[in-house]
Amino acid sequence: MRVFLGILSLIWITLGVMLILYTEKVRGFFGKLFADADIRKLAVFPVTIGLVLLAGSFSQTGMFWLLFILGLLAVGKGVYLFLGPLPQIKSLLEWWFTGASETTIRLWGIISLLLGTAVFSYVL
Repeated sequence: MRVFLGILSLIWITLGVMLILYTEKVRGFFGKLFADADIRKLAVFPVTIGLVLLAGSFSQTGMFWLLFILGLLAVGKGVYLFLGPLPQIKSLLEWWFTGASETTIRLWGIISLLLGTAVFSYVL
C-alpha cells in the first residue's frame, strides 16, 4: 500500500508543480484531453483513487484522517461524475478549463503540491 500511496503522492506533486509553473499550458492540455471524453467512464478514476486512499488510511494509521477524508472526497467526486446531471458537469469542466482565473488554478496547484508532499513525507 505504501508504494501506491507513494506513486499517488508523486503524481500530486508533479501536477501541482506543473499547475504552478505552466498554468495555461497544463490547463489547455487537460482541456483538450477531456473535451471529447465520456465523463461517465472517467468517473472510474476518482473512485479507484478514493478506494486506494481509503485502504491506505487503514494501513497508515498515522495519517488516517487525512487519507480517509481525501478518499471519501475522491469517491464522492467519482459518484458525482457518474450520477450527476451531465450539463452541470460539462459546465463545471468548461469553467475549470476556460473560465477560472490563473490565480485559482495556481492555488489548486499549491494545494496539490502540499498534499502530495505531506503524504510522500509520511509514507516513504
